[in-house]
Amino acid sequence: VFSEVNDSAAKGNLSFPKTPRTHVRLRFSTTHLNEACEDIFTDEVARGLLEDVGKLCFDTLKFTSVAGVAQSPITMHFCILERKRHLLADLQLTGLITETEPLQKRLQSFMSAVDGSYKNVPYHNASHACDVMMGVDWVFQSNYIQDHMTTMDHLMSLIAAAIHDAGHPGTNNFFQINTMSQAAVTYNDKSVLENMHVSMAFDMMRRDPDSNWFEMLQDGNQRTYI
Repeated sequence: VFSEVNDSAAKGNLSFPKTPRTHVRLRFSTTHLNEACEDIFTDEVARGLLEDVGKLCFDTLKFTSVAGVAQSPITMHFCILERKRHLLADLQLTGLITETEPLQKRLQSFMSAVDGSYKNVPYHNASHACDVMMGVDWVFQSNYIQDHMTTMDHLMSLIAAAIHDAGHPGTNNFFQINTMSQAAVTYNDKSVLENMHVSMAFDMMRRDPDSNWFEMLQDGNQRTYI
């Protein structure tokens, strides 16, 4: 598919499709986010859907439409998965972090920013990111992966899934290159959108210190995951 926004777009066509609008999403404080998570667990429909977390049959689209999830789906999915897998608690037990709360606050602030970066395009949207997050979590339930990967790997993989299409415009790399988009020029036609997604994630942390969870990692872990 050449473009999610304009099916008639063709090679060499320099008429850009209308830029998709970004969803306006709520940005929670840590306290309000924890309260929102508790509300989700008391919602009958959501509670039924959450029984399938960790299974391939989990209905991401239906869950992201639940009131309380729809406005910040990536943030809510991340918080639910982190809670269920006790990722930060395990990192503390292994000595990789000294406290869970400071890192939790920054991760939640970061995920809220990631939520706001996704645009209302037909496929590469926030619901897609949530679906990939759930798929990644399912992979980490296999005995083989658990024997060969760490809790930090699990956490980083969920974050990577969350950001992997951040800011996606709904057009592919071929379109970016042939229309000489700003992203194509910036990244010299090399993995244009992929570079853009990662760059956006680091820029979110650079612009907002409260979202910069990466600087809280030990230097060795930073070098491993860059």
